[in-house]
Amino acid sequence: MSEKNLNYRIKMTVAVYRSKKLVYRNELVLPGQHDKRSESRIQIKKEINDRLRTSNFFISPRVDFDLVRYTQEASCNTYLRYRIVEEKSLSHAIESTSTVDIEELADL
Repeated sequence: MSEKNLNYRIKMTVAVYRSKKLVYRNELVLPGQHDKRSESRIQIKKEINDRLRTSNFFISPRVDFDLVRYTQEASCNTYLRYRIVEEKSLSHAIESTSTVDIEELADL
């Protein structure tokens, strides 16, 4: 598949660890699409810098997460991870769907 048919999105994982055990995990795909992987990387850096500047998140010491927010008693911590995911572009999906619909109509 050529890169022209791909869009890139950002998936954020939120994980909560209580007493060093995973108690909650959710993955969200952030709104917005990017034509290039480099645009997604720039968006992730911006998201991380915004959180560092405006919230109680810190750079995570764990290699599998980007950010962490500690509770005062340090028994329940929230971790965030950002990843780039590929998906087919909407225009490519519409072209494929349109072709199938036309072929189905021809059979009638």
